Amino acid sequence: PGQPGDDPHAAMLFRLIFLQGQAADAFVISADQLCYGSLLASRESDVEMEEALKRLETIRELHGRFPKTPIYLVSTIMRASISALSRTDLPAYEAVSQWSELCDRAEGEDNDRLRQAAKEAEKRIPGPVLTRYRAVRERNHRVNCECVELVRQGMADSLLLLVEDSAPYGFPRMEQRKLMALSKDLDRVTVSNGTDEGGCLAVMKAVRAWAAPPRPLSVDVRYPLREDGKFIALYESQPFEDNLRQDLRYLGFQEAEDAEIVLVVCAPPDGRQGEGRDTVGEETIREMGRQVKALMDTGRKVYLLDLLRANGGSPPLMRELGSDLERLWGYSAWNTACNALGTLLSQIASDAQAGKKNEAFLCERLLDDLIYESVVRPQLNAALSAEGEDVLSLRDRARAEELLRALFAGCGEPAMALIRSRGDFTVSLPWERTFEVEALACCAQTLS
Repeated sequence: PGQPGDDPHAAMLFRLIFLQGQAADAFVISADQLCYGSLLASRESDVEMEEALKRLETIRELHGRFPKTPIYLVSTIMRASISALSRTDLPAYEAVSQWSELCDRAEGEDNDRLRQAAKEAEKRIPGPVLTRYRAVRERNHRVNCECVELVRQGMADSLLLLVEDSAPYGFPRMEQRKLMALSKDLDRVTVSNGTDEGGCLAVMKAVRAWAAPPRPLSVDVRYPLREDGKFIALYESQPFEDNLRQDLRYLGFQEAEDAEIVLVVCAPPDGRQGEGRDTVGEETIREMGRQVKALMDTGRKVYLLDLLRANGGSPPLMRELGSDLERLWGYSAWNTACNALGTLLSQIASDAQAGKKNEAFLCERLLDDLIYESVVRPQLNAALSAEGEDVLSLRDRARAEELLRALFAGCGEPAMALIRSRGDFTVSLPWERTFEVEALACCAQTLS
């Protein structure tokens, strides 16, 4: 089915879809996985446009075979630059990022000086890199346009279009505007920043629809030391509150003051996130912690979205909460604001559906988003670099994991006390780089 060509991965995926389809309550499909093989592969040119579009046609066949089974489609508006898979990729990564921003600004401002600067930036990009990048952007944008058409024609029930690592200016923003115009009359198309959280959101949308006519779920959104979410987070292209509004609508959530569920968004008062570091002082952290504790004192279910820094949580904030961490219902901080937001909203939906707190998932987010990304990873990177390793392309993953486990064992952060009190956990590196960790918590129980 779907004419997958000679790609064994695609052929296997299509067979699985159709073999499992008869028993499925819903299909959640990543266009990146379906058309290219993975999110990482979506940034490469291995799959030609014609082949990618042919694979996407599988959705029409799937709808034809199972017309009553809803299809929830997720796709990515490609990041501004290329993948940086080793240190040698970094100069080209920076050059493409700069070119992307200048092209968008030149178009928006109709500015000849910026157009010339964009041409100069383009010349700094190696020829093969530029050719491949152009082809990939064109292919992916065409696939996204076709995804919108699948919704328009009733082949897919919804489409979540997520803008990967971007900025207020750049090619992703230009494509986002075009796709929003293309889908402006379709309320089943959602465009937001993010990427990694897309699968979580789509699965929970499917679960909520499957369980019953999805009842509205009310959430009280609070911003300690801020009036609202009018800030643009690092690696994103639009105000946080716009992304929040889109994600709430996608899941069928409503905002309501004094709701039982409280989403606390801890972001810098000036909206300027640090990269792997806090940009606020001790007094600010202390007051944020006080406000979070006060909300927990009301007896409501408090979920903490830690946006004080990009690419990791804030250890000072978690230390301020101390033993009160065990009163949290959920926590998320990795890696962009919307990655963290979508993950936490998905947990809220899951907990509401289950009627209890997911203690294991809370521990895993603390292990991964907070302990690993903000405490262990900087130490791990320093140790590996001192041994001559490239942390973006490890030669000896076993050695890296040995250091990883030792650093976790010696970590004295308050959050570790909570995690250890709940049971055992394991940590490992899923790939030959240190950017991510796989953390699994083996909690003895899930608290009601």
